[in-house]
Amino acid sequence: MTERTAVEDLPGGAAPDSTAIAVPGRAAGRIRIDPARALRQAVPPAIVFVLLILAWEYGIKLFNIPDYTLPPPSRIIHTLPTIGELKADTYYTVIREALPGYLIGSVVGFAGALIATRFRFFARGLLPYAVITNSVPIVGFAPIALVLFGIDWQSKAFIAAVLTSFPMFVNAYRGLTSIDSLSLQLMRSYAAGWWATFFKLRLPASLPYVFNALKINTSLAMIGAIIGEYFGGQAQGLGYFIEKEDGSLVMDDVWAAVVVACAIGIAAYLIVVALERILTSWHISFRAGR
Repeated sequence: MTERTAVEDLPGGAAPDSTAIAVPGRAAGRIRIDPARALRQAVPPAIVFVLLILAWEYGIKLFNIPDYTLPPPSRIIHTLPTIGELKADTYYTVIREALPGYLIGSVVGFAGALIATRFRFFARGLLPYAVITNSVPIVGFAPIALVLFGIDWQSKAFIAAVLTSFPMFVNAYRGLTSIDSLSLQLMRSYAAGWWATFFKLRLPASLPYVFNALKINTSLAMIGAIIGEYFGGQAQGLGYFIEKEDGSLVMDDVWAAVVVACAIGIAAYLIVVALERILTSWHISFRAGR
């Protein structure tokens, strides 16, 4: 990625000339939303979603699939309001397990990328271990986490943190190091230190990469927390609920819990997208569509 950045508050009161390009995020104007363009982007996914739901609903009847193996969407939606314990289980999985893991993993991954950017020796040392950590199957890693941290929420948050740290590390490191050499030379010409370069150049330029990792991590955190609940823990959480109802062949409730988990993941993703839209409106990917 190429971003040219001017330096503000330079030593000695010097200021860049009028040909310099403003710091990302400060020169960007108000975010403009084109309703027609937004509608064109939303219509195709909506049509595909409706077609999939209709195929699911009427395909079950067409092929005589028993409801206890695969209930139709209408029956799942009808079941959702009738499950009283689902609300408490959702709160426990999202707030007590997935959210702490999401935050810890993202912070640790960004800190690792920052260290690797500051000291290139650590980049060559950390990247192989980050790849190894990401290649460990979560199904095999979950029992180890339960032994290390117990059956309470800490083990599930740890699993979510491990899953989310790798995408953040890779994306943040790429963003922090994908800087235009001319911009770096400009910073050095004004005797800007490493931290001044970081805050005024590297950090703004890395935001699109960081938000890309944050969007990926919204689903990984939920996956890690739910899978961790399959291997033991307190008698609550979406994973525990799914495992319990699946053992009793109550597939309506199982699919209802799956729908809730998907809805939480989509909502979290959209929140991150909204924050990205606000904080990176200066980026070319947003300006190009105006």
